Amino acid sequence: WFYTLMVLSTALFDRPAFKNVIVNGLVLAADGKKMSKRLKNYPDPELVINAHGADALRLYLINSPVVRAEELRFREEGVKDVVRDVLLPWYNAYRFLVQSVQRLEAEEGRAFEGSQGRLIPSANLMDRWIQASAAGLLLFVKREMEAYRLYTVVPRLLRFIEDLTNWYVKMNRKRLKGGAGGEEARVACGVLFEVLLTLTRCMAPFTPLFSELLYTNLRNALPEAERQGSVHFLPFPTANQEAIDQRMEDKVARMQTLIEKGRTARDKRGVSLRTPLRGATVISPNQDVVQDLEELRGYVLEELNLRSLTVTSEEGDRVERAAVPDNAVLGKRLGKELRAVSAAIKELSDEQLRQYEREGSLEVCGHVLSGDDLKIGRSLRGGGGDVQAESYEDVLAVFDMGMDDSLREEGLVREVVSRVQRMRKQAGLSVQDEIEVFVGGGDALLASLGRHAAMVTSTLRIAPLPLQRLREAGLGDSAGLPPTEGGGG
Repeated sequence: WFYTLMVLSTALFDRPAFKNVIVNGLVLAADGKKMSKRLKNYPDPELVINAHGADALRLYLINSPVVRAEELRFREEGVKDVVRDVLLPWYNAYRFLVQSVQRLEAEEGRAFEGSQGRLIPSANLMDRWIQASAAGLLLFVKREMEAYRLYTVVPRLLRFIEDLTNWYVKMNRKRLKGGAGGEEARVACGVLFEVLLTLTRCMAPFTPLFSELLYTNLRNALPEAERQGSVHFLPFPTANQEAIDQRMEDKVARMQTLIEKGRTARDKRGVSLRTPLRGATVISPNQDVVQDLEELRGYVLEELNLRSLTVTSEEGDRVERAAVPDNAVLGKRLGKELRAVSAAIKELSDEQLRQYEREGSLEVCGHVLSGDDLKIGRSLRGGGGDVQAESYEDVLAVFDMGMDDSLREEGLVREVVSRVQRMRKQAGLSVQDEIEVFVGGGDALLASLGRHAAMVTSTLRIAPLPLQRLREAGLGDSAGLPPTEGGGG
C-alpha cells in the first residue's frame, strides 16, 4: 500500500503521496486471536455502543496501542472503565457546577454569567492553578495534534480531568457551595465554568457527542453574542497567555505528591482519612519544595486531616540516605566493572551521598557518576513505632500515627457526618433540601457530637437531635455505626 502510493504519486506528480500518515494496528479479540464472525469471539459493536456510548468506545480506541500501529486485545471492560473513570467524573463536575450556580442565583437573586477564553482574576491559589493547567493543556494538545501524536494527547486529557474532578472541585467544594461567602462562590463558579467550557471544546474532537451535550447547557450562561448552535461550530480553543504559569503547576504537583504519600501511609497503618492524625513533618533540602508546601499547607492539613504540619530543610540526624545504581544506564557504560561499582555504591556514606546531591557528581572506583546514574532514597533513622515515613525524590515525609481518645472521637464524629451525607445522596436529595437528623447510640456518642457541634452543623447545615425526639417510626432512614464506649451503634 505504501509502496503503491509512493510509486504512483512520484510517477504522476513527482512528489510524495502524503506529508503525514497514521496507520492503525489490528484490533484483536480478548484472547489475542483475530476477530471472526464464525467464532463470534468479539462483542457486537452496536451492543457496546448502546451499553456504554459511542464516545466511550472512541476514547478507548484512541487511547490504545492501535493508534501506534500496534495490536489491541479488545476488552469491553476497558470501554466501561472509560465511562467510570472519565465521563462520569467529568459529568459530575458539570452537575456540581449547575447545582452551585442554581444555589448562587437563588441567594443573590441575579443570573450567573460565564465567560470563555478569559482569565478569571482570583487570589485563590487553586483557581490560578486550574486555569494555568487548562492553558498548559491547550498548548500541549495543539502541539501534539500538529505532530499527529494521538497517543500522547489522550493521557494528558485524562490527567487534566483527574486534576479538575478529584483535586480542584474536591478542594473547592465549600467555596463553590458558598461556605466562604457569596463573592468567593461567584469567583469559584466563574473559574469552574471557564475551565469546564474550555475542556468541553478541547475534548470535542475526541468525545463529540458528550461534548455537545454539555455545551448545549453551558452556553446558556454565556452572553447572547458568544453562543453558538453547536460546540462543533467553534474553533479549537487557544491558550490564554496570561493564565500560563508553570511554576504554579509545579507547586501544586508537589502538594499532590505529598497528599498521595500521606494517603499511602494511612493505608499501610489501616487508619481512615476520617480519623485525624496529630501531625506530619516534611523534610527536604530543596528550598523550593519547602516554600511551595508552606504556601499550600492549608490544603495539605485539610486533605490529610492533620492537626499540625511542619515543613523544614533541617535534616539533623533524622534522615538516612541509601543509593541504588541505575543498572540499565551504568551497565552499558561500565560493562564487567558494574558489579564492583555497584558494591562500592552500597557502601557510600551519608556524607558522600550529600556531596553527590550538592555537586551532581561523585567518583566511585575511578568512574565519575552523575545525573541519574544513582537513585538516592531516604528513610527515617530509627523509624517505626507510631511513625510512618514515606520517601520520594528529595523529600522525606514522616507521619505521626499515634492515636488518643480525642483523635478517635473526632474520627467517629466524621463517620457519623459521612453516613448522613451518604443517606442524603441515596435518598436523591439535593443540597437545598432540608432534612432532620436524629442520632442514637448511647451517651458517649451523643456527647462526642455535642463537643464537635460546630463542625457537624456546618457540614450538615442542621444540628442532629436525640433519637428519642423522633415520634413517628418509619419516616426516615438509618445507618449503623461501630459500637462506642458507653452505648450501642
